[in-house]
Amino acid sequence: MRVPNSVVLPVGTHVDCCREEEVEEKRNDIMAKIAAMLAERKSNLAHFIDNLEGSEEPEFYVDQWERLKEMESCTLTILNLVAVNCTDHRDIKKLEGTILQHVKNEELFPEVVRVLPPVYRRVEAAIVDIAQSEEMAGHG
Repeated sequence: MRVPNSVVLPVGTHVDCCREEEVEEKRNDIMAKIAAMLAERKSNLAHFIDNLEGSEEPEFYVDQWERLKEMESCTLTILNLVAVNCTDHRDIKKLEGTILQHVKNEELFPEVVRVLPPVYRRVEAAIVDIAQSEEMAGHG
């Protein structure tokens, strides 16, 4: 919550241990708790800022006030929770697809359209070569 313009994708695991209706109930409960936590954080920050601004000698607290104002300006985007059965390879692929879909969203990640330096392509190609070599462990 202290990273400017951060994006969080909650992931619920162990779906295989729940009935389908339980998964939806838990998803709603988790998302409600996240919303409540964010609202409480916003309220607490506003309260701390008001206290500093209302203090008898606010000039002594300028550094604290600036840090709190900076934290207050940080936006946090919470995406919808993705429920995953970690024992099912298809669910892992579904999660991977969801992450890629969000990362490609220019509204969430405006930097995604930035052209990367050529060295990044060379590093990526080297990683692909290593991953495709027979020396790579199957789980790696």
